[in-house]
Amino acid sequence: MQIFEKVKIDQRVWLTILVVYLLIELLCWGFLGLLAKYKGLRFEPVRLTLSISEKNFINSILDGKDWARIYLEFDKDLGWKPRKNFWVVPDKVYTNFSGTRGPGNYAVNKDPFKKRIAAFGDSFTYCEGVLDTNTWEYFLEKMLPNVEVMNFGVPAYGLDQAYWRYIKEGKAFKPDIVLIGYLSENIFRNVNNYRPFYWQWGNILFPKPVYNLKNDELQLMPNYFRQKNDYRTFLSDPEKHLSAIGKYDFYFNSKYYVGKFDFLPSVRLFKLVRYRFKQQRDGIITGGSYNVDSIAFKITTRIFDKFIEEVKRDGSMPVIVIFPETSDLERYRLEKTKVYQPLLDYFKKKNYQYIDALPLIDFWEPNTDINQIFRVHFSPRANFIISKGIQEYLKLNNYLP
Repeated sequence: MQIFEKVKIDQRVWLTILVVYLLIELLCWGFLGLLAKYKGLRFEPVRLTLSISEKNFINSILDGKDWARIYLEFDKDLGWKPRKNFWVVPDKVYTNFSGTRGPGNYAVNKDPFKKRIAAFGDSFTYCEGVLDTNTWEYFLEKMLPNVEVMNFGVPAYGLDQAYWRYIKEGKAFKPDIVLIGYLSENIFRNVNNYRPFYWQWGNILFPKPVYNLKNDELQLMPNYFRQKNDYRTFLSDPEKHLSAIGKYDFYFNSKYYVGKFDFLPSVRLFKLVRYRFKQQRDGIITGGSYNVDSIAFKITTRIFDKFIEEVKRDGSMPVIVIFPETSDLERYRLEKTKVYQPLLDYFKKKNYQYIDALPLIDFWEPNTDINQIFRVHFSPRANFIISKGIQEYLKLNNYLP
């Protein structure tokens, strides 16, 4: 009798443990959802394998299609760049013979009676999500008589790629003014050379060049793939090549990896929270702003130094344009603080010319719903405000007639 009672007690104990465990997993699953919805934190482990969609993407590169629908193609030095003379009909996006965005073509030898501005940066410089006639470069050109404005922006670029696009393609056009577009998030891209290691929600599988610091000096790690055919070996042994690509990648070397028990919400939450605390302690952002002691901040400021030095040596005037994210505008409206303030302090110390688009947008649209300013990227109205701010800055400083 006692034996049966003991068995029943044991069963109740184990059943209680099981129920408690299932509740914990349920709570962890719910907490993961809340982190994703309200904090933008998702479980994104580093993978050493390729999904079916990624393999299809690579096969499209080998077939010569590249990212045809979005008109980007492989480039051995830059990682990727827009196709030349490419027209995307649904989006009304045109890439001209020089590989820049916009309806007009610009000769390498410019008109001596015109000034030329060239803009370099990522998708906020490129103006993703709007028509050619709604980019801030287009508005700026319309505002300034006898001035050409070339859009060298490329989606998903880091500051390093923007700099190398200026070296490889931009400087040949001899711009009088070079606008260096920089999104506040770009600091993360500057220590990343394969986008899925950092952000897995896109479909860019082109590795990129990345800078490393050696003896406190920039050291360029060129693009891992030097020709399209290298993708064939990538398909044959993804783990080997992903490990090699990630050698100098910040996220590959600091983030959590795919594990056997990732199907458990508790394991995913543990990995995510541990990584988040590690970021807060010694990461790129600490105390709500750029960490000036981080490798990312040091690399970013040194790329700016190289970029500006190169532009000045070519006889052009460099002007940095800082773009905010949605979270930057939300924070600024509440606190009047900026995550990238340490970078602005660095610019002031170095006497660099810069335009901060955040207070511009807040001044002109103080009560406008943020979703009307951002449509992931800037709305046409926001692009117009930015172009107006750039125009006023250039004229105020006598950079243009």
